[in-house]
Amino acid sequence: KDLGLSELALKILENEEINGRTFFKVTKEKLECHGMKLGPVTALVDFAKEYKEKKLRSFSSYKTKKELNEMLCKYGIVSGDITCIPQFIPPTHTINESTPKFKLCIDNILRRIKNMGPVVNSNKSMQCKYISTILHTADRAVGSEELATKKRHIEEIVKKK
Repeated sequence: KDLGLSELALKILENEEINGRTFFKVTKEKLECHGMKLGPVTALVDFAKEYKEKKLRSFSSYKTKKELNEMLCKYGIVSGDITCIPQFIPPTHTINESTPKFKLCIDNILRRIKNMGPVVNSNKSMQCKYISTILHTADRAVGSEELATKKRHIEEIVKKK
């Protein structure tokens, strides 16, 4: 949008199916041979080079305080105090503890935990299984369609990776 490309330039990109990774491999010559004018070609290639070189970094990878402060300023955190970053607050759901479904879920959790035994000296895999059991059963206890949708979405993302 910010590149100010004409409809013709966009059509050429669309017709040549230039998107995703192929966009970053585009050269001036390739675009010019398909009929794109010099102005849009230069803008696109410069844009592709700029974003190809720009890599995402985790906050912990900044070596100096100055580097970190510069990056935080980009995101509107001027004081340098990371406590200003808003924390994620998960939504709460009310559960009717007197329903048979809830009691069944609690019994299910207790049965599974008893079958697994103590996890104090267990490996990480067993501890994760322990926690997963509690979370999945709690999810069923809530019975929220919103939670089920989010769970399916997360599972789809995990499968893609």
